[in-house]
Amino acid sequence: MVDDHDLFIEKLTYARQNIQESLKQAGDFFKDKVQKLKNPLKVFFQSATPTVGNMYMFSYDPKYKNVLPYYDAHPLVFPVEFYSNGFLGINLHYLPPIARASLMSKLKKLSSDDKYNEKTKLNISYEIIVSYSRQFSGIEGCIKRYLYANVRSQFHQVFAEDWDKTVMLPLQRWIVNPNKKYANSPPYWVTKKMAFNIESIRQNISSLGYAKRNKFEVFIQAPKILENSLLNVFGREINVFNLNRILRYRIEQVDVPGVSLLSSDVRLYGVGPTQKMPYNAQYLDTTFSILLDRNTDIWDFWYNWINSIVNFNGAESSENSLFFSGTLPSYSVKYKDDYSTNMMIVMYDDQGNEIKKINLYNAFPSSIKQIPLSWDDNTNLLRISVSITYSSYTVVGSGFSDFLNFSF
Repeated sequence: MVDDHDLFIEKLTYARQNIQESLKQAGDFFKDKVQKLKNPLKVFFQSATPTVGNMYMFSYDPKYKNVLPYYDAHPLVFPVEFYSNGFLGINLHYLPPIARASLMSKLKKLSSDDKYNEKTKLNISYEIIVSYSRQFSGIEGCIKRYLYANVRSQFHQVFAEDWDKTVMLPLQRWIVNPNKKYANSPPYWVTKKMAFNIESIRQNISSLGYAKRNKFEVFIQAPKILENSLLNVFGREINVFNLNRILRYRIEQVDVPGVSLLSSDVRLYGVGPTQKMPYNAQYLDTTFSILLDRNTDIWDFWYNWINSIVNFNGAESSENSLFFSGTLPSYSVKYKDDYSTNMMIVMYDDQGNEIKKINLYNAFPSSIKQIPLSWDDNTNLLRISVSITYSSYTVVGSGFSDFLNFSF
């Protein structure tokens, strides 16, 4: 017995195959006929008198265009109801192309016959649309009123045999009102042709703003092996806890963690081109650039932390001597629970509000890069670069909900 999941997958696959076929047919239709003409309306049969249930294209200039956020100047309409001064119709251009194809396939169930020729039409009315609105998803946004006085061309009928192809063609002409601001922006398929319009970019930046790279802090919780410790530097005892607090003001640059999917090349059917098939995830190390204090105590903090992980330098005596006079390194490795810790990167907006938190778990320094010194450099400040590795990271509060909203 087929379960609901298998049935859903079967229907989805069938729908996608039909949509792809419609796109291909529309493309061929466009190349053969529409693209050759300056006025695409001339492709279709001219009809002076529109009737209910037939598909028409025409040019339109709305009476109240100054208050509309946007409108279609080349409607593609099924009239459903007529009045003395105009008519009510379904303009399929108010849906994105894939949704148009889906709605068209449902509307065709109302066809007068299955011949799909010049006599075929939809047995439709406004009452039918209201009664079956749940079956015609998205149709409510397509219902538009048109006035005869504002029609700027003859009506051009599209016969039933070309319905599926025509709904997929880019025949719409969107006019977006630049002088009005609205709570709801025009849908993306309306404005996508204007992606590089300077005014649209300006409005987008003004509305949504932008995040800056220089508004952040890094918080580091001292690992067990260092907490409650005193750092001894040439006889000066420095509380690691206080030094750890200073670090948030000294980490001037950080690479936000990244992730890479590990994949292998697979030929799904044993032949043909290979495809990447992920099999695991690999976190990428991050790097801190740290501005040193005058006594380089922060340098000592990181140096001793990494030495506490693997004892590579032994214990040096306090004598001022060029000769080694301490204990030899043991190269012993401590337990990870003792030397790893959690770190947090916090990003802010211009008002100081938190906009992003990134937590690094079981993090520890894996390397301290070389530090260049030069007698002729009297301007640059001294910095160290520390690589940080970790077991995992999360972007706090970020994720997808379970609600599935397919949009194209």
